[in-house]
Amino acid sequence: MNVTFRVLPIPDDIDIMQTVAVWSLEQWGADFPDDSLDTYINLYKESVRATSGIPRVLVAMNERNAPVGTITFIADDDLPGAPEPGPWLAALFVLPESRSNGVGQALVDAVIDHARLLGHHTLYLYTDEQVSWYEALGWKCVRQAALANHEVTVMSLSL
Repeated sequence: MNVTFRVLPIPDDIDIMQTVAVWSLEQWGADFPDDSLDTYINLYKESVRATSGIPRVLVAMNERNAPVGTITFIADDDLPGAPEPGPWLAALFVLPESRSNGVGQALVDAVIDHARLLGHHTLYLYTDEQVSWYEALGWKCVRQAALANHEVTVMSLSL
């Protein structure tokens, strides 16, 4: 299935924010058990108001103006004990039916462009399942780390 989409800052629309918050809680709630829907919605509202460019939450919207993916650019991605100074690419999620159509890469590219615009020279992320995908985009493995009783790979990208 071919997906037509555009990437934009998360709009100040509670329905879209709630949809994306549900995705986030379903994807990462086990890793961050203190998070709630309000945790994510508050982050999205902060992104809408942010004048410094961080945090910045982006969404990929389809032709029906419905979200099909999201990503966050954030100062600190809450990885316990992380020595990396940030900023971080975080919370990349694309609906399964919209995957393999460039949505994820477009979201990552948008965060990279935003980080460069703000003058950053290195960007970090961590992942437990997508190391090869990020490596194909030019990211380098930095180290292994523990998160909520499983291992993640910290990666970096020179901008």
